[in-house]
Amino acid sequence: MLKYLFLTSEFVPNADASGICVYNVSRELIKNGNKVIVICEGKKNIHRFYEDIEIYELEPTMFKLLKIKAGKTKSKKDFFILSAFKVLRRIGKAFTLFMFPNVSPKRAKKEYMLLEKIHKKEKLDIVVGGFRPSESIEALTKFKSKYKNVKTIAVYWDLVRSQNPFGKKLFPLMDKLCYHYEKKVFNINSKILIPHSGEETYKNKRFGFAKEKIFYFDFPVFTDALPEINNEHNSNEGINLTCIGTIDGKNRSAVYFLELLETLSKQSPQKINVHIIGNFTDLKTYNEYKDKSFVKFYGAVDYDSVPLYIQKSDFLVNLGNKETYDMIPSKIFQYFSSCKPIINFVAHKGDKSLRYFNKYSEVLNIKEYEKNKENDISELKKYIARTEFSIPDFENVKELFETNR
Repeated sequence: MLKYLFLTSEFVPNADASGICVYNVSRELIKNGNKVIVICEGKKNIHRFYEDIEIYELEPTMFKLLKIKAGKTKSKKDFFILSAFKVLRRIGKAFTLFMFPNVSPKRAKKEYMLLEKIHKKEKLDIVVGGFRPSESIEALTKFKSKYKNVKTIAVYWDLVRSQNPFGKKLFPLMDKLCYHYEKKVFNINSKILIPHSGEETYKNKRFGFAKEKIFYFDFPVFTDALPEINNEHNSNEGINLTCIGTIDGKNRSAVYFLELLETLSKQSPQKINVHIIGNFTDLKTYNEYKDKSFVKFYGAVDYDSVPLYIQKSDFLVNLGNKETYDMIPSKIFQYFSSCKPIINFVAHKGDKSLRYFNKYSEVLNIKEYEKNKENDISELKKYIARTEFSIPDFENVKELFETNR
């Protein structure tokens, strides 16, 4: 039996995308007779178990706490406080500029101290740190520097250069800071795992020093644990479209999607029901649509309940990333495993997730970045009005996305 420890962000039952990946991998490791421990974001000094996974929680940063509160309350006061804190945070970043991307050194220290405490008790075999947040990578690297006999794996669930806080003009500076940090991380740790969408960057000769350590992966989110597939429309309930995921209004926006669906709901002979599940922090859009009958906001839900929302849907909706278009939304593989028709809003023409959607047989890609509303409404209307769909064969889909299992 090997003892694994994962450093991640939000974990089950209220997991974010990275936490879901860690959870799926943890289940496989436990199934094969290993022990898994997780350090994640949560409440201060909480020690709990979820299934057979041992979990230690650490309180998030103040910024994350304010963000969570504003997302839940949707109050102008909380969003004002969050905005004010963002300004103070930007000022503070000027003093930590050359520490980038490790912009939360205090939290990284807390993670490291807890990791070391657990290791002294458990004698860990393998420690896996997941970026983002970057403090997990920092804690992992510091740990490996001291405990050289323990295998350490740095997993980049998100690409470090995808979110540029300095602006386009200062991208060379950010790239230089990232490279300097990556040289340290890559040299010290045992293995580096990077999504396939990052191959163009990391197969560059300047990372040749670590080519024996770098491996590429697909997100392990494809699951066959969904309820029995049923793609028949119930005309009495209307047509149900479900969109799952965090929506901030900037990188991922629901504005264009809701504008089209509002128009379509007025034209369709059948009732249109839009279900939005996940943190919705775009206050302006939320206030504009919260009282409209065709849309319902559910907020964040437990990971275990997501398959039920998927099962009740006639169509699944994916909102693409506008800014971090080279990052792959891991939830799309759970969409594919449902064998449901998918409507994919492409926010940037360079969206790297398109290569996955193009493998799936039942999908409508809406080129949101072209802003051709008349054409898009027409395409949506035809797609939703179809009474029969070519339901993908689950075994064939599973084979297509085998590397996401």
